[in-house]
Amino acid sequence: MSATLRWLTLDFAAQRSNIPSMDLSTIEPDRRYSYAEIAVLTGLEVSTLRSYVVRKLMPKPGYWDAPDRPRWSGQQLIDWQNNRPGQGAPGRPKRRWSR
Repeated sequence: MSATLRWLTLDFAAQRSNIPSMDLSTIEPDRRYSYAEIAVLTGLEVSTLRSYVVRKLMPKPGYWDAPDRPRWSGQQLIDWQNNRPGQGAPGRPKRRWSR
């Protein structure tokens, strides 16, 4: 692995471990949340959340109110928060970096 590729890979892993956590007490399990609402809950930018969906660091939306308006249930967000990579998810093997 080249030094540049190794640096980029390590940088990406560091970004994943620094994802802010949500206050789960403010999430209503039966409510549907938009990107903007999740951004407020997490302190992340909407563009960051969109990239998480593409990179599969966040679950796919459970609902589509319109073709361009994805929504997540509160329960999906709670499950994502509890099982997300970089937050000490149980049973997830540690990644080994080759030299």
